[in-house]
Amino acid sequence: MIPSDLIALIAGIALTVMVFSYILGNRLFFGIATHLLIGVSAGFLALVMIQKVLLPYLLLPLTDPAEPGFYLALVPLIMACLLV
Repeated sequence: MIPSDLIALIAGIALTVMVFSYILGNRLFFGIATHLLIGVSAGFLALVMIQKVLLPYLLLPLTDPAEPGFYLALVPLIMACLLV
């Protein structure tokens, strides 16, 4: 077995036991498992959004000023800067 597969297997077993610990009344381990799930999901969503939306539709049109979408990409960039 590959070491990374072994680590993933142990993590999966540990998280499964943590979720099933809710049945026994141990809410600490269940809370850790749910917070871990939410954190990993939010990180994955942020990565997908950067790769599939921000790079191709906002940053790549800004690399060439002669491209027709250059000025259209400036509007969301300016609005995003105003939010910060």
